[in-house]
Amino acid sequence: MMTEHDQVMFGCNMSDFMDSVVASPTYQDALQDCKGHDVAFAKVAMSLLSDAQEEVGRGWKDEARKTINRAKYLLENIGE
Repeated sequence: MMTEHDQVMFGCNMSDFMDSVVASPTYQDALQDCKGHDVAFAKVAMSLLSDAQEEVGRGWKDEARKTINRAKYLLENIGE
């Protein structure tokens, strides 16, 4: 279930988001390269930040803000 906080801050259910991160090719490729979970999360965060740049360029400011918040969430949870 998506909380109001998740909707406003991230635009998605964070549990579902984390499931999609772990299943993503970017995350899986980093794990296969034996770089570990922390590096894999960082690579996904970098990919999200690239997405946010594109969203800003298209004028999608609110979507970019949510994408940046998702990247920050990943970075904040590295090592946990």
